[in-house]
Amino acid sequence: MDCASRLKQDKVILDTCQALHDRGVREWGYQEFESQYLEEYDPPKAISRLQEFIAANPTHRVAKLRLALVGMRYGQNDLVQVSEAILPAPQDLPMRYAVSVIRLLQWHNAGKLAVDYAYRLLRAHHSEIEAHKAYLASFMAGIGPEDVPVTMDKAGIGSAVQYTESGNGAVGWFVIEDTDNPSSEFEELSAKTDIAHELLGKRVGDSFVLAKSTIHDRTGKILQILSKYTRRFQAIGEQMQLRFGAQSVIQTMHVPAPEKLTAADFQPVLDSVKARSEAVSKLGEVYKSTPVTVHMYAAPLGGTAYDGLMYLAMSEHDFVRCAPPQMEALTNALTALGSKSTVVLDLTALATLRLLGITREVLTGTSFRFVISPATFTQLQERRVESRFGAAHRIMYYEKGQHYITETTEEQAARQKAAFEEYMQCLEKNTKVASVPQLATLTPERRELLTKVFGQYGLESALLALSPGHIWWTDDFAAGEFAKSELGAERVWTQAVLEHIAILGLVDRGVADEACAKLIGFDYQCTHFTGAVMAAALRVSNGSVDAFPMPQMIRAFAPLTVVNRSVAFILLAAFIVRMSLEPLLPETKCIATRAFLNTFPNDSETNAQLLLFRSQCASLMTLNPLAQADFIMCFDQWNKERWTQGYIVKPSST
Repeated sequence: MDCASRLKQDKVILDTCQALHDRGVREWGYQEFESQYLEEYDPPKAISRLQEFIAANPTHRVAKLRLALVGMRYGQNDLVQVSEAILPAPQDLPMRYAVSVIRLLQWHNAGKLAVDYAYRLLRAHHSEIEAHKAYLASFMAGIGPEDVPVTMDKAGIGSAVQYTESGNGAVGWFVIEDTDNPSSEFEELSAKTDIAHELLGKRVGDSFVLAKSTIHDRTGKILQILSKYTRRFQAIGEQMQLRFGAQSVIQTMHVPAPEKLTAADFQPVLDSVKARSEAVSKLGEVYKSTPVTVHMYAAPLGGTAYDGLMYLAMSEHDFVRCAPPQMEALTNALTALGSKSTVVLDLTALATLRLLGITREVLTGTSFRFVISPATFTQLQERRVESRFGAAHRIMYYEKGQHYITETTEEQAARQKAAFEEYMQCLEKNTKVASVPQLATLTPERRELLTKVFGQYGLESALLALSPGHIWWTDDFAAGEFAKSELGAERVWTQAVLEHIAILGLVDRGVADEACAKLIGFDYQCTHFTGAVMAAALRVSNGSVDAFPMPQMIRAFAPLTVVNRSVAFILLAAFIVRMSLEPLLPETKCIATRAFLNTFPNDSETNAQLLLFRSQCASLMTLNPLAQADFIMCFDQWNKERWTQGYIVKPSST
């Protein structure tokens, strides 16, 4: 099986493991080997196998740990009661579990235990980089000053004391431990030694005897007292890059004292931020000019399709290549949805739902069964972990020749955490993680190629869509087209789903229209819109033509005034009539109407058409004379201003 693993023959491995299981093979080595594949291809089966093994081997801690990790990965936190009782002794833990066990403890709100276990793990495996990574990870989330104090008022067991001898600058550290086997690597000092007795109870600034002498005692002075955990964190920061070179997960840069700092001291950081920004810009240009998938856009910078779509949608200069421009394509998508029972959500669709703020309305208001792939849920769960332990922070970025810093406060971080947790709970309640065993049947070469294009999460989603009655919901046009040609997968996108459920009355039409207006605001190309969607954009913007998504809506409308004027007039008339029913001030309606009118060319033919449009549009509001009068007044004032600026249309007084 090792040979099959090297050749990436996953189907061979799964079949062989099943055959061995059927013959009664239950050794942990085999069980653990099989589990790593089942966790990818068939999570429920992986859980069942581990539970079966633990039932027969109730004291096997690594098995319990692995089951708890699978539970965390797939949102099943009650599979194992996580506590120190299930943890292997630090010296017995296989290093491949080092970082994972720390994340598990943090996830289960055992941050203090995570730091202490990581400390003992590092002490037992000091030469292993995974132990160093685990210790750094233990400080990244889930702990506060009440759990692991940075400084201590006085020296005691567990303290790290920095001292100087005879005032000659910092000399070294003593970490006081209740042990008979102190570690020199950890600067430990047994609490039974004379120096430890000298230090216990002393504070910063106190003196102590380092060594007695018949001539003159050597004395030291305490410079600072830290927790041993804090001191070890500092030491890793100082030594990891030197010890492990390119394998190090952190980079250390020494800077002068504050009073000696210059701009040149920060230049390496500024250059690094600028280089990353330039890399993002280059990837953006590639995305604009080449039909690459969102995964391929995001992967070079360590992101997923979720990250990539969020960035493209939020950027002022980028767009999301979502759907074909032909109206027929949308019609066909609606027809396809009508014959399906199950919709496969991928990361781009899930990101869009969150952007639009309609996750609950869509997932609970339809007759579809929604499923997501194991790798998709895993990616979301990783974001959930990041969100749960998010704290106040600052991020530096580079844009238009300048460096900027954006800040996230504690309050903002708390709101983001609550919002994402609500989003995830909604997904867990209204979707199901579906296994994708067919992924293993692909040849290694084909699986590798398709994974580079889609990411494993995207490939799994596309394969799930091949099941009878299934269809893939993705807002990545390039991925959808590639999956159609390579795999034969059918796909739909967010506007198609919204339109389908709105037609069926499963979601309010106003909600669907506002969501489509936001899609245009986020520049999802190509999103079709109606006059009702234009009106919805004004509602979303709270009546401001300068607020999202109105500028984008006006920009999307403008080309129609040249390439398809009849459609432009139909849309504008529908918008004006719809506005007459909205509870907005006449001035607000007029400003919005003028904004769309301003997109028309100013040649004589167009202006004559606009004059005719005025009359026809007014006739549509005969039953609402107040709105009709407001529109005529608005149009005439707008036209008068154009006329006084040199335009030729001047309507009659009727």
